[in-house]
Parts: sequence; structure tokens; C-alpha cells
Amino acid sequence: MNSILSSYKKIEQDIPVEYFSNKVTYDAPVNFNESLSQPRHRWYPYKEGFSPSFVRSFFNRYVDQGTVNVLDPFSGVGTTVLEACLSGHQGVGIEVNPLAAFIADTKTINLNATETEKFDRVLHKFEKSELSVAAEVPQNKTVISYFENEVLTALLRIKQFILEIENKKLRDLFFSEYPVACYEGSEH
Repeated sequence: MNSILSSYKKIEQDIPVEYFSNKVTYDAPVNFNESLSQPRHRWYPYKEGFSPSFVRSFFNRYVDQGTVNVLDPFSGVGTTVLEACLSGHQGVGIEVNPLAAFIADTKTINLNATETEKFDRVLHKFEKSELSVAAEVPQNKTVISYFENEVLTALLRIKQFILEIENKKLRDLFFSEYPVACYEGSEH
């Protein structure tokens, strides 16, 4: 192991590096730690993501006021796209990871007043539901092996409840890790 590290040091010694800071921490503005305490951003921890304040500072410094189209070609869970939208710009993200793309899409959902009422009713129904019907067991033996039978059954019952939600926006909110609604005009 030490020989590998020595080899890397030797290879890297001739590479010019400009240091802006001699201290890198998990509280640096270019990591996801800050996002864990902010609405929408905290729905899915994604350690590779930018902090919202870093993205906002970039917009404030480099983007003129008024509507601007922002393209994030490696959008992850959508921090840049969400911050663009919250700043009054149009945001579009491209992501090859299907889970990250789903989380990004879900984080940018806005509910109107009618949808908010429907979401509240679905939440209430979920709280009262006995979740007696389970979705089909996945055919993937590896996935099945991750869970004890009791846990898998509970998850499949929740999945079946979610699959029965007719409104796609509401269903997607339930499928995201933390079912919290984004109300139009609210901070959440």
C-alpha cells in the first residue's frame, strides 16, 4: 500500500497545483452538507452535490437579472436546476443516473392549491391505511436478498399504496424518500 502511495506522490510531484485554501472540510460550499438543512434540497442526501449557497453565489456573480436559461449537463439531484428556478430563471438538467434524475424532477414539483388539498387528503389516507395489499415481489433475487421478509412485505405494501395514487405529481412525491409537498409560493 505504501509503495502505491509513494508512486502516486512521485507522479503528482510535477503537476502544478494552485491552492486557494489549505483547508478542505465537509462544510465547504461545494459539498452537499448545507443542503441537509434546507427545504427540498434535504429530501435526498447526495454527497456529490453542490451546496445551494454555492450555486446561488455563482448566479449572483455571473448571471444577469431577468430570465436566463440554465443548463446543467450533469445535474445529479438537481441543486443547480432548483436554485435556477428559485432565482427566477429557467433550469434544465441532464442526468444519466435514473434515481438522481427522478429525485431532481421530484424536487422541482410545485403544487397548486387544489393539488395541495389532494396531497393532504392522500397523506391522511396513508396515515389511516392498514396497508393490507402488497405490490408484486420483484423478480430480482438480489434485491429480495437485501431485505428480511417482514421488511420487504412492509415496503411492498407502501409501494402498492403509492401505485394507486392517480395524480402523477402526488405519486412521485410519495415515491421520493421524504414525502414532503412543495407548495407554490411557499418555502417548502
